[in-house]
Amino acid sequence: MEFFVGARSITRGSTGFPFDGLLLRDVADTLGIGRLVVLYWLLVALLTLSLVGYVRLIDSKYGVAFDAIREDETAAESIGVDVIRYKTIAGTLAGALIGLTGVTYVSLEGYVTPSLFTFLQVDVLVLIMLIVGGLRTTLGPVVGATVIVLLRELLSRTTEYRTAVFGALLIVLFLYFRSGIVPAVADAAGRFRGRGSQPDAEAATESGPGSEP
Repeated sequence: MEFFVGARSITRGSTGFPFDGLLLRDVADTLGIGRLVVLYWLLVALLTLSLVGYVRLIDSKYGVAFDAIREDETAAESIGVDVIRYKTIAGTLAGALIGLTGVTYVSLEGYVTPSLFTFLQVDVLVLIMLIVGGLRTTLGPVVGATVIVLLRELLSRTTEYRTAVFGALLIVLFLYFRSGIVPAVADAAGRFRGRGSQPDAEAATESGPGSEP
């Protein structure tokens, strides 16, 4: 971060600079709609493409290789997985997605400053979103981001106690949704379906061939 602040000829230091590199205002004027509406649909398209790409990637040989490397890198290499190659692919895809996200983020803000991308503002917040939503799930990041953003907006007026209340709510979420909201909801739905099918199975057993008329 100190490097970017010090490179004033490139980043203009801590003062930053205005940004409209996506020309959203020109597109909005052409279509006759608001700039934020254009940005919204751009984000929806980017999110949809990212989720579809993620699902297809996980269901392919690349997803199998990524799982093998995550479980045991040495064992994966011993069965012929090119660990360096797949790590390079994963890093490249992640970097490209982060870059696209950063561009849309500063397009929303309209201004680029180093303070927008500090450790607490980005890394910690994104990690909390992933944990709350559910790690290694398709919809987990979406659900986690929605919950955290809603909490921050609801607490925006309580500036004095915002951090304390936000931390308390996170503790509650971590206690009752330890694996994340999406896995917890999926487990609850599975148990509900299991209880619903149990009476049907018992009724089928009672009305079997050996039952009395």
